[in-house]
Amino acid sequence: MNLRKEKDILDSWKDSSNNIPVVTVACITYNHERYIEDAISSFLMQETDFPFEVIIHDDASTDKTAKIVKNYAEKYPNIIKTILQTENQYSKGGRIACRFIYPISRGNFVALCEGDDFWTDKEKLQIQYNLMQKNDSISLCCHTATMTTPDKKPLKKIKPLYEEGIILTERLIESPGGILATNSMFFKNIFKSGMPDYLMKAPTGDVALGHVLALHGKVYYLDRDMSVYRKGVEGSWSNRSKVSSIKINHLKKTIESLERLNEYSGRKYQSSIKKRTEKIEFDIKMILKDKSLFADRIFKEKSNMDKIKIIGRFYFPRTLLKISVIKRKLINSKLQSD
Repeated sequence: MNLRKEKDILDSWKDSSNNIPVVTVACITYNHERYIEDAISSFLMQETDFPFEVIIHDDASTDKTAKIVKNYAEKYPNIIKTILQTENQYSKGGRIACRFIYPISRGNFVALCEGDDFWTDKEKLQIQYNLMQKNDSISLCCHTATMTTPDKKPLKKIKPLYEEGIILTERLIESPGGILATNSMFFKNIFKSGMPDYLMKAPTGDVALGHVLALHGKVYYLDRDMSVYRKGVEGSWSNRSKVSSIKINHLKKTIESLERLNEYSGRKYQSSIKKRTEKIEFDIKMILKDKSLFADRIFKEKSNMDKIKIIGRFYFPRTLLKISVIKRKLINSKLQSD
């Protein structure tokens, strides 16, 4: 059989509406006019031997995002399904994927990618699907991703582990923020029967999603770079979280969410949840310039170098910001040369 005929057979499902998707690609977008075509193109380039669907939720964008999405859906009706809101739903309670996409997902597996990110490997879905098929104990698979500026200048690699393997639930809970690239997440669709209250009320959906899936199986990391995460896109969380009041409010909600996680997990990870809560409380003190943090156990247990860094952030934030900018430029230069 020649290669062309093999490819025709593998792609034949894309021309038929009779195939039931094995994987659902969930894409949330809002005012991503500049980026959404990169995302959709990266979905359509996937080479798989199974049917997949793409569900794109546009949250009442005020630019041309919805029009672009609609055009692609009309061109690829057997692959792309749309949810085009006329009123912004995120402002009414967040958890877009939980409320609108997961309930109608037909795939036994779900892959995530927001509208301002994109995949870079045409075998991504097939690789993750093969792994999950061979290892039923794995509930979530992730991989390396590259963090870039909005115009694709590389910043750093997102690698939750130094090498391929299982990510412990304790590490997911104790780590500051999400250590998994959202656009790398590929997981069992365990939400057809409903959503956990913990996930619905969590302030950071992808982090909570990782926790829930870790409680339903193993989390596996593939040491292969297959996607790009754009940092600093206008309106994104990475930009909004720079405002102190927003960040403090978010951290307080995270503490409340961790209390719900403790109940949801049957207190199995109480020690890890306590460690994470204490670290968040320490971070709040840093933002508020509360000098009591220097008497905090967390500060006392840090290395001398880390203590110096914290003192610097506390008393000389502008100087550290300049150093951080220089360091970022050096890293960026190295990544581009590589």
